[in-house]
Amino acid sequence: MIRHKTLFVIGAGAGFDVDMPLGSKLSEVIAEKLNIKFPDYNTQASGDKDIVEALRLRAKAEDRNVNEYRQAGVNVSQGIGYARSIDSYLNAHTGDELVKVCANLAIVPYDTALRGTQRAFR
Repeated sequence: MIRHKTLFVIGAGAGFDVDMPLGSKLSEVIAEKLNIKFPDYNTQASGDKDIVEALRLRAKAEDRNVNEYRQAGVNVSQGIGYARSIDSYLNAHTGDELVKVCANLAIVPYDTALRGTQRAFR
C-alpha cells in the first residue's frame, strides 16, 4: 500500500481499459464541448455549459471579454480534427494562452474522473 502522496505518470492508451476516450474520439469530445454557440446572444445552443461558466469567471477575473475565450474554444473545436491529437494541436498553438485554457477545461473531466467511476468517461 502506498502511504505517501504519489503521482503516477502513465503513457498514452492507459485509459483504454477504463473506457476513457482516446485519440480521435477524445478529439471529437473536445470539439463538441468547445463548439460554444449562442445564436440569439442569450441562449446557449451548443458547447459545455460548465466550461462556459468557467470561461466567464476567468474572463471576469482577468477583466477580459468572455467572447475572446469563446472564440478560442470554437477555433479549437473547428481545428482539432486536423491535428493528430490534442497534444499536437496545443503544440501548434503554444503561444496562445486562450486556446490552452479552453482545451484544458475540455480535458480536465477525464483527468479528474478517476476519483469517480468508469461511467464518468462515457
